[in-house]
Amino acid sequence: MAKQFNGRDVNSLKQQEDDSFGQFFLTITIRGVDVKNSNILDIRIRENIFSIVPTLEMTFFDYGIFTDVFPLGDEDEILVNISTDKEQEGIKTSFVMNDYSIIPRDVNNMNSYIISFTATLRTRNIFYPQYSRAFSRVNSSDVITSLFEEAGFNVVEPVISKDTMMWIQSRINNLSMIHNVLDYSYLGTDTTMFAYIDKHNNAYIKDLKTETRKPKSFDLLQSTDPSITYYKQIKSIDKKLTTLGYNFFRMGFHNGTNNKTGGYGVSGYRYNYNAPTKYWDEVDIKNLPLLDLTPLTDYSLKNKTNATGNIFESAIFPMKYKGSNVHDNYEKAYLINKYIKKTFFSDVMVVNSYFNDEVKLFDKINVTIESLAKQSESGEINKIYSGEYIVVGIINQVSKDGAYKSILYLSRGGINKSPFIEDTEMKLYGAD
Repeated sequence: MAKQFNGRDVNSLKQQEDDSFGQFFLTITIRGVDVKNSNILDIRIRENIFSIVPTLEMTFFDYGIFTDVFPLGDEDEILVNISTDKEQEGIKTSFVMNDYSIIPRDVNNMNSYIISFTATLRTRNIFYPQYSRAFSRVNSSDVITSLFEEAGFNVVEPVISKDTMMWIQSRINNLSMIHNVLDYSYLGTDTTMFAYIDKHNNAYIKDLKTETRKPKSFDLLQSTDPSITYYKQIKSIDKKLTTLGYNFFRMGFHNGTNNKTGGYGVSGYRYNYNAPTKYWDEVDIKNLPLLDLTPLTDYSLKNKTNATGNIFESAIFPMKYKGSNVHDNYEKAYLINKYIKKTFFSDVMVVNSYFNDEVKLFDKINVTIESLAKQSESGEINKIYSGEYIVVGIINQVSKDGAYKSILYLSRGGINKSPFIEDTEMKLYGAD
């Protein structure tokens, strides 16, 4: 019997694989001077939903070009062009050098160096200067949109927040201001806001709840057939990505045992100047619902027996904020945002996949994982970790051995079905 995936013959799927696998086209210039590809040891372009601005890390051999002839300096412009096909643009981005190190080495009586540097995406007015100003009677989404536009980016379909007030920027740069605004932004009691720039110079403002409810972007499958271990991607007739393969994953846990067993909680207090004996008032968050972002998981933090979660962190407010200078949910918004970002993203799955530039932050993907139990039969699905995830981080990596891969960081608010539940219809690519 021919091997099947979702009712389709695997051999027919192979014929639709991208012919460019195993090849990539790379050009790196520093201040207009080419870096020889054979000298490059490692390149990593990082983007994630928390850091706002993408970064570049690179290590390469140098034989005097960037030490004696064209010495490196802070804020040097680095142009990166990576693609898997000469006909496609791929990643074409400009970065600015932040820091670098030079290590001398002696090879075959020739002076040479190992150079490593980090760089950030080229922007205007986001890291400096510092500003002191006010954004009057606007919501948080409007403020962040204005800051992104000052930095030279257009925002793609921004969300509309419910937090009109006077937002004050007091002697901080625009990047810090964006972080501050996100802390106190308010979209509702069961969601939170994210703002970031991707490697293609597009800016986004996202609502987490909306992103978890959108249609699936593509499938991410683990291969069990050695003959197709290196399959890259399968595209539909309209050339859109439908399936991406991977050969390795690991789970990372960013929350402690107490939080896992008791549930994560936050509390808020403010200093009361008027009370003669009671100096602290508790901020009312009793009605704050536990995170319930189905259908990503069947078992999430909403199922904890402790209805409110143990309190492991507290926020202190210097006074009671009121009046037209702040929105009505100013204090509660801070606690909600802190709470959701600590719970929903407490676990992360890291997947080594084959490079595909169509994968984007906040894509919703369906992951299929083979059972980890040694006694399980080949092709059995791991029902705990398989299922739907949100892409929260991407590393595009090129290494000296010619490998070009994407490392995907995936999160969701819990785990999938219990192993005692009936088998699902998911199947591994290459399994009978």
